[in-house]
Amino acid sequence: MSFLPISLLASVCCCLPVSAQDEAPGVSIFDGETLSGWGTLEGDRQWWRVEDGVITGGSLTTNVPHNTFLATDAGYGNFDLSLEIRITGAGGFVNSGIQIRSRRVPDSSEMTGYQVDAGDGWWGKLYDESRRNRVLSTSKNLEEVQAAVLPGEWNTYRILAVGSRIRSWINGVPALDYIEGELDIPLDGQIGIQVHSGGKALVQVRNIHLSKLSATSGAMTWRRWDKQQSLKNQGKGAILSPDAELAGFTLAPGFSAELVACEPESSKIVDIAFDDHGRMWAVTAVEYPIDSNENAEAAALYARGGRDRVLVFDTPWAEGVQIPRTFADGLVIPMAVLPLGVRAAESVLVGEGANILRLTDTDGDGRADSEEIVLSGFGIQDSHLLPHRFVRAPGGWVYLAQGAYNSSKVRTTDGQETTFNQCKVGRFQLDGSRFEVAGTGLNNIWGFVIDRQGDKWIQEANDLGYPLVPFENGASYPGIGSHRSRPHSPWRPTLADFQMGGTGLSGLALSEDLGGFPSPWDHTFLIANPILSKIQGIRASRSAVDPSEVQLELASEFLTSRDKNFRPVAIHFGSDGCLYVVDWYNPIISHNEVPRNHPDRDKTSSRVWRIRHESQQRRAPLDVAALSDEELVGQLSSPSNWAARAAWHQIGARGAVALGPDLNALALRQDAPTSARVLALWCLEDIERLNADLLGALFSADEPALRREAARLAVQVAQDGDQLAESMAWVQNETDPRVRFAAIESLGQSSSHTPKLVERLLELVRPLDAAGSSALLAADIAFERSLVRVALEGCGKELAALLAVPGSIEDPLFAALCLGGSAGAEAVAFELARAGIVPSKEQLTLLGQHTGQPSVRAAVESLLASPASRRVALGLVLEQAKRWEMSNLAPVLTQSLRALVQEQPGTASEDLLLRSARDLRLAALESDVKALLKGSNPKRAQACIEALGEMGSNDAELFFTWAQSEVPGSPVRRAAANALARISGEEAFALTLELWPYLESTLRQSVFAELLAGKGRARALAEALVREDISVEFVDARGFARLEAALGNDPLLENLRADVEASWVSVLHLGGGKNDFADTNLTIEGPFTLEAWVRMEPGITNDDGLLMGRGVFDFNFAAGLPRLWCGSKFHDVIIATRPILPGVWTHIAMTRDEAGFMSLYLQGELNQTSHKPTPDRFEGLDVGATTPGGGTHGDIVQWRLWNRARSAEEIAQAARLALVAEDDESLILVLPSSAVPLSGKASIEPIPVGPPIQSAAEAAADEVIFARHRVLARAPADLASGKALYAEHCAACHRVAGQGADIGPVLDGVGAKGIEGLLRSILTPNAGFESGYRTLIVETVEGELLDGFLASQDDSAIILRRRDRPDLRIPKDTVLSMRFDSLSLMPEGLLDPLTDTDISDLLGYLLSL
Repeated sequence: MSFLPISLLASVCCCLPVSAQDEAPGVSIFDGETLSGWGTLEGDRQWWRVEDGVITGGSLTTNVPHNTFLATDAGYGNFDLSLEIRITGAGGFVNSGIQIRSRRVPDSSEMTGYQVDAGDGWWGKLYDESRRNRVLSTSKNLEEVQAAVLPGEWNTYRILAVGSRIRSWINGVPALDYIEGELDIPLDGQIGIQVHSGGKALVQVRNIHLSKLSATSGAMTWRRWDKQQSLKNQGKGAILSPDAELAGFTLAPGFSAELVACEPESSKIVDIAFDDHGRMWAVTAVEYPIDSNENAEAAALYARGGRDRVLVFDTPWAEGVQIPRTFADGLVIPMAVLPLGVRAAESVLVGEGANILRLTDTDGDGRADSEEIVLSGFGIQDSHLLPHRFVRAPGGWVYLAQGAYNSSKVRTTDGQETTFNQCKVGRFQLDGSRFEVAGTGLNNIWGFVIDRQGDKWIQEANDLGYPLVPFENGASYPGIGSHRSRPHSPWRPTLADFQMGGTGLSGLALSEDLGGFPSPWDHTFLIANPILSKIQGIRASRSAVDPSEVQLELASEFLTSRDKNFRPVAIHFGSDGCLYVVDWYNPIISHNEVPRNHPDRDKTSSRVWRIRHESQQRRAPLDVAALSDEELVGQLSSPSNWAARAAWHQIGARGAVALGPDLNALALRQDAPTSARVLALWCLEDIERLNADLLGALFSADEPALRREAARLAVQVAQDGDQLAESMAWVQNETDPRVRFAAIESLGQSSSHTPKLVERLLELVRPLDAAGSSALLAADIAFERSLVRVALEGCGKELAALLAVPGSIEDPLFAALCLGGSAGAEAVAFELARAGIVPSKEQLTLLGQHTGQPSVRAAVESLLASPASRRVALGLVLEQAKRWEMSNLAPVLTQSLRALVQEQPGTASEDLLLRSARDLRLAALESDVKALLKGSNPKRAQACIEALGEMGSNDAELFFTWAQSEVPGSPVRRAAANALARISGEEAFALTLELWPYLESTLRQSVFAELLAGKGRARALAEALVREDISVEFVDARGFARLEAALGNDPLLENLRADVEASWVSVLHLGGGKNDFADTNLTIEGPFTLEAWVRMEPGITNDDGLLMGRGVFDFNFAAGLPRLWCGSKFHDVIIATRPILPGVWTHIAMTRDEAGFMSLYLQGELNQTSHKPTPDRFEGLDVGATTPGGGTHGDIVQWRLWNRARSAEEIAQAARLALVAEDDESLILVLPSSAVPLSGKASIEPIPVGPPIQSAAEAAADEVIFARHRVLARAPADLASGKALYAEHCAACHRVAGQGADIGPVLDGVGAKGIEGLLRSILTPNAGFESGYRTLIVETVEGELLDGFLASQDDSAIILRRRDRPDLRIPKDTVLSMRFDSLSLMPEGLLDPLTDTDISDLLGYLLSL
């Protein structure tokens, strides 16, 4: 009997009885020989072994001192498990049990979860181990069960777990039947075997078989539970002292933690690095977070400098807390640090904002006095994801990573620019002379390690299957943006079949010092997990038989903390061989799950911990930088990875060419460690002393690392392309993919593209079917093929010559793809015709780009005309629709689609016709689509209506009929109404007006937007608004702006403006003339508060200001900085530290207290306090006037003056809420006001959009909405339903796991925002959105106003991506203008049509990501 996923109710009420005979045999999860796939704690290994093909735990001679468990590495949700268990004892408490849906308890030998008990008096019971700590269920047939048990013999257990129901049978007798009633109990986890403490007990288990069953939708999982617990704790954790925090650590046996640094001397350290002297360098991020995509002041902060520092700890290995010295300060969120091995002067690379800086101490005083920009142009949109994690690599390269929402155009010292957007790995030369993209993806790489063999490893933050993966130059990994290194670059595969938990893996370190961490922690990757407050471990192994096969094993937890403020964000092995942990120590770990100004964001605390094994003695490391050149070679073989790397750095930095012979000898020494030989080659590369004989000898080395390095370096010693090709003949038989990758890259780097070199590259191309059943080998072969194509870029002449000789190339179609361009397309067309085969997607893509070539077009038309290839060819053409100019193929596409429907009638052919008609806009198929519309079901009707709308059908009556007849809310109704609104002309508009009163609110909004998209329709709409055929309530600020864009100065808008201005904001507008001000003639005496919102025009100077009394008082904006000047006696009394920005609403407040001291506030936050009192009385003050000859140019709103000093809390509130006329005697004046005379051209003007503030009523209403949705977000969720709702409402714009559309941000890992952050994004999408997701408005020469997301563009066209519609290709010669709107593409009110249950399911699904 099979079981389908069912709801909780169904699992309780609707399952049929199951007997013991119903069980399926399942798959064995114990191999009978080893404990592979199972694990226990390091200290419990003595209790577990395999004896005589049986898992055996415990002892008959020694009391088991504590509960011990052997658990599966893998986790299981719904399953059918069978096993045999035998329990024998020799005294004390003899008991066991089978843990299910469980996991290890941090800081303990226990497991937590369900235990299906076994043992005298416990058979037939279900216990909740280390959680609720009670018996959950006892068998109703307890006597029968106990009678069936065979004491001391083998007993057969069957456990069936489906959804919330757990059942068991013992020796065929029904035992348990338990239904979990608590919704927050995880229904997945590990399976374990227990030996209970307190007795001499032997537990044996054999014949363990398990069948995985379909998952239960909406079930709680441990991963989701962890996330919920982490989010519950955000902002709640008390700040503990370092000693109290340390007391909550639990480390792997034999390890201890020591405090190296902490606040206040070392506040908010975010990363560290060790130099060649052994010193520890650190960078702080006190200013974090400030993102330019949400805060226009970010750029100004980077320009003027902040509170962050570069610190140096001269003796980090020493006992006790270390006090750093400040090497550099005035920085803003430096996220990366790399000290350089220069003996003459201390120097360090720092990634700060848009730049990578080299800071140098030239005078030897221990502080940087020289700053050099090495690279510039990095995006600062998201401070969480600035360039980070600098890693030194051979060849003078430094690797770095950039995160999801930053867009960069990186500029080298030579002025070369490289686009570097979203999740990518880059590399640059130490001097900044070169920068290149090294790889694309993963999501936010915070871990990057190069091991001692030279292999690179990276880590993805969001725990989406890549907690650890090898990195190769030029590779593509899935990530936000879904960018590939090249269109033909395949995704690199995931290796992990487990998850780490949490969504913010933030650091990677590899234990590989000889004599460092002992087994089992040697050769272990350690992973920082700040979300779960843990450091975890992964072990990687590569098959010697098939080097493509890399396996990952999840190790036991290395460090856990009871204090959830423990946030390990970076980990590195130090110069003394210990692990150093950067602890961000914060109740809030990320930047987007709560508001940026959340009061619980800790801006002070941070700790650095040293993790030492008891076998490691405290020692001062060798000062490698102080060694002589001759001493450095020996250090390349050091047991310490740090010392060996430091020696490499020093040899290169010093240019120690005299060491060439010694390094050459070391590289050839077969008794030397491979790691030392690899470093010797890196040194020889740095000092330019490589030679062909050396590399030739290493081409046949036993160690793949040496063969790889020799292949990589071969291009540097070859005289020309022919010699390089000849030297690489051996690679064709190479089996290690790392060596093959390096060889291809080396051949591609040759500046001499000879025919022999091209032939050698083509010879390295293996067919995809050569991988057999190995998925990882297939992935490596696909990547090899892509690398060859990259290597052959620029070899067109040689490829064309080879293709011209039939039979000279084994795979001419592949060579033609490498050739590319029109010549490659012609070659593909020729080879396809010769071979008589259907093209691949890549081949057809190349053909489609060159259908202007007669032979290419003929080949495409032939494919479309042939019944044998028609369907495949049409599918491929449709897939590539947005990339091609299809107009010249429209006739043959139309004929081919009609023929397909006739030849192969049925739904599949009809669907292909509909999609093609829609996406390719094949107007000639209108009659065919209408024929399919007749008598169609709702889904088919929707597809037909959408196709007709996109094809440009003008059948207004048809669209009106369908929109009128369909029920409200149906997709068909929406498609028909929108299609009707797109038609220009009086008839269509009249039908739209007739339909308007019957449309639901959300559909009215989309129809309104469609009417705005054409000038003729926009004018008809304006006329209807004036006639009140349509209510002006639909004309918001954005809508009126679109009308203005469409109609210009049309008098209709003046009539309309009077109707819509009632909801607009009145401002005091000052035109910049010296007489433009409000003639207030104020007198201020004693304490006061001045508050206002201002938006100044570009070119802000001291001509612009808020209040002035000539000669005695001038509150102006000199150089953009708000300041108060009080005459020649007092001069500048107070000056802001950051400027206001043109075109941006800024809240400014200034108070004077009883003592005469001033305080200045920007955006509700205290910015400056004066150091001297001001005169008590000021007279003749006018609003907007200033002392210089010019005048204020900008808008002022909600200008208020009080005769008291308002509190900081009141001012902070005023920056969020609209200032209201209070019953407050201290409130003296409110502007703008018709009661105040205006001078010059000053005026009171209505504007559509004012400052970003709310009324108290609006804020209260929003809070009610947020409160309701918080409750819904925490309610039990059906994740399957939520996924379906996501597909319906969100997938048109967003991607998850590679599926969906690329209009809005990718939502993998969006659960890390937490409930508050997620609700802010959905309920108030315009409050703060990524700058890359603005609406692009395109005006065409035909008068259309088209909007959407700019998906891509080239020299000839732009691709506009639109919600619920196919991508639109707009030729640039039809574009009149383009501009970005200030609002998000995401609509407001997304959740309004959903029921409460639907909202809970959708939010639950998003939070589970």
